[in-house]
Amino acid sequence: MTEDTAIQHLKDLLRTTAFNVEFEIDQDTHRVITKVVDKDTGDVIRQLPSEEVMRIAHALQKAQGLFVHQEA
Repeated sequence: MTEDTAIQHLKDLLRTTAFNVEFEIDQDTHRVITKVVDKDTGDVIRQLPSEEVMRIAHALQKAQGLFVHQEA
């Protein structure tokens, strides 16, 4: 199965479910965030990485930036 065929198959499967899968790039960490969203309500059912992990990643990035700035 080619990549395009696999993607189309996944899209076809998702049309029959009660949820959507959304992808976005976090502007600060440049990580891909995947969200499973309820089609009817728009509520996020699941997010990977979780919001907690993203908060930690942002905090670590800020701390690293402060350390580099103080060393320079």
